[in-house]
Amino acid sequence: MKQKDHYRTLKIATNATQETVKKAYRKLVLQYHPDKNNVNVSVTLFHEVQEAYDILSDPQQRKLYDEQRYFAGLSTRKAPVAITMEWLLRLTEELKHHTGKLHTHDINHEALFQYTQLVLSEEHLIVFQQSEEDEKQKQFVENILCAIKKLHYSYHQQLMILIKRFVGFNDLLLSKVNAEIILVQKQKRESQWFPYLIIIIVLVLCLFMYWYGKRL
Repeated sequence: MKQKDHYRTLKIATNATQETVKKAYRKLVLQYHPDKNNVNVSVTLFHEVQEAYDILSDPQQRKLYDEQRYFAGLSTRKAPVAITMEWLLRLTEELKHHTGKLHTHDINHEALFQYTQLVLSEEHLIVFQQSEEDEKQKQFVENILCAIKKLHYSYHQQLMILIKRFVGFNDLLLSKVNAEIILVQKQKRESQWFPYLIIIIVLVLCLFMYWYGKRL
């Protein structure tokens, strides 16, 4: 399904302020209201404007939408006539640069996962494995690993399977991938234990305060 451009619907720039979003919405709601126009046409436009506003007026939804829109734009980019290792490397460099600017909670994990799947497609796998440019292959893998560091664990696991297909029997690259898998698994275990650790610390502090209070 084609990505909807909510900014175009509201006729505003992608860096529009929340106040601008509200003004554009109010103007278009009046313009497309079914009571003032051809019902069949205006109802559709009215709902599109409402949908656009609902998303762009909510900061969290807007962040997720912007990410989804970004990756949709990348995925629909026209590929060159001949896909080369240089072109694949540029894709991963852009991806690494983009995700590096974001915090985990700002990332649209589903959109990043789907886009990375496209980068790790069968067609690209053939180009990668036929390439004899070891340094570019190494950089490609490192860029991908860096770009998906902040992904949810379930997505990360699935992509690691695809990455392993790319590296094949290349011992150097395989060791990098396996090291990353171990690191992510360790981080997952630590994140699972962290809430319990906080609870234990709070209980210890409470007991200490109770004991100290009894001594006074």
